Amino acid sequence: MPQLFNDELLEAFINNFYGYGNFKGKYWFVGLEQGGGNSFQEIQTRLEVWDNDQRPMLEDAAEYHRTIGNTFANYAAT
Repeated sequence: MPQLFNDELLEAFINNFYGYGNFKGKYWFVGLEQGGGNSFQEIQTRLEVWDNDQRPMLEDAAEYHRTIGNTFANYAAT
């Protein structure tokens, strides 16, 4: 049986998640995309973490990547 994403969650992520940072920041850096997503499970984990965090428009990069299990991430809080 093929693995399927929750369509509502995926669409909400696509339409509402802007990336990482802080709306009160003096500068904004906009990039093409964050990388990753090499497997169904990796994408599913990212969606679930975002959903569990109350679906924010922006995530703290360091905390988000620690939560998804990105062990090579060494980010400062945003």
